[in-house]
Amino acid sequence: YRSGQIDLKKTEAMVAEGKWLEAAEIWRKHVNNPNKNIAAKCKFNMALACEMLGQLDAAIDWAVQSYHVFGQKNPVHEQNSLEYINILNQRKLDIKRIEYQFNPEPISVK
Repeated sequence: YRSGQIDLKKTEAMVAEGKWLEAAEIWRKHVNNPNKNIAAKCKFNMALACEMLGQLDAAIDWAVQSYHVFGQKNPVHEQNSLEYINILNQRKLDIKRIEYQFNPEPISVK
């Protein structure tokens, strides 16, 4: 999510340059912002940063937190959050499937 908030505008350039940790530092400062729009966007963006850094469990956690800022009260954010949570869960399953293909557990024969 983009935001017109001055501090958050800085993150657009950081993301374009792949500086996810730097952008996440700014978003993290605003995840409890009293403005629910800013808090929800920052939590969602934290999920994206975690995904880009290979931390899918943390990404799912942030996406769920973002969803709960509004729940069903904001249909657009609800849909975006739920879709992203589903994508992250599917990605996690796909990675497990790939890892299993490269390291299958031995089958015990009785």
